[in-house]
Parts: sequence; structure tokens; C-alpha cells
Amino acid sequence: MRSRSIACDIELFGSNKHRCEMSSTLQEIGSTVAKLRSLLSEAKKDLARIQSLQDVLTSSLDVFWEDTQIVSYDQHSWKQTLALVASGKTLSVAAQAEDVLRAANGATRHQSWISKGSEYCAWLAGGVRRLCTDAEARGNQQQALERAAQLCGRGLTLGYNGW
Repeated sequence: MRSRSIACDIELFGSNKHRCEMSSTLQEIGSTVAKLRSLLSEAKKDLARIQSLQDVLTSSLDVFWEDTQIVSYDQHSWKQTLALVASGKTLSVAAQAEDVLRAANGATRHQSWISKGSEYCAWLAGGVRRLCTDAEARGNQQQALERAAQLCGRGLTLGYNGW
């Protein structure tokens, strides 16, 4: 499954508009993380909705690196990518959701890879590898290697092995 690219206007600093291209998968990840964070903060937890969003997040991350346009994201979209997938936001929310689901369903629940730090970091390392591999094939090596280094640097701050 290849991500579709969606054009969006982002308002920066008042009336200045910034045109960006970002994948629908990246938008879905951001939206799902925000919805999960909101649900997890509620006193009465909607377990079915949390499970559903956790599944959506897992599916979105499973196909995220298939987006061959990641290397050519504009600067704003790339920063958003780093903030979502390499800063710990997604991992943290996924782990919180997993804790809530495991507490409600008992310890027999299978833990998703997106809530396990070392497996999540291995997934990030796969993204670094993909950026480098795609760069060679597409001739966009300089920018891809810079972005791979940024992704690796941010991922290392998570503090897990798997790299």
C-alpha cells in the first residue's frame, strides 16, 4: 500500500501560508495519536475505541516507510514526521493505550510492537535503512542521507536498543 500525498495549507505566524505536501499516512498517524491521547485522558475509558485506534495506528505505522516520497517532503512535513515518529510521542501514547487495554483485559493480552520501545526503535532503524536504500535508487542521496541521520539521531534519544 502506497501513501497518497495530500496538499495542505498551513498557517504559520499569522497570515503567512505555507504550502506543504504530506502523506495521508502521516496525517493519519498524527490524528490517531491525538485521538488516543484525548481518550486516555478521560476518566471513563472507551476501551473499544482505544483498541480500534491502536489497531489503526499499528496499520499506519506498518506501511509508513513504503511512502517513497518521504525523502522529498518539504521541511515542514519532514519536521512533523520527526516529531511524530522519532520523538517518542507515538511510542508513549501507544504504550499508555496498551497499559489501559492490558489492565482491562488482563495480562494475557498480546502486546503490540508499537508499545515496545526496542521493537519500535527497530522499526525506526528500518526507516533509516529505507531512506538510504531509496536514495541510491532515486539519485536523491544527499537529502536522503541527511534525513536518515536526523531520524537516527532523534531515534537514539529514545534510549532503547534495536538500532
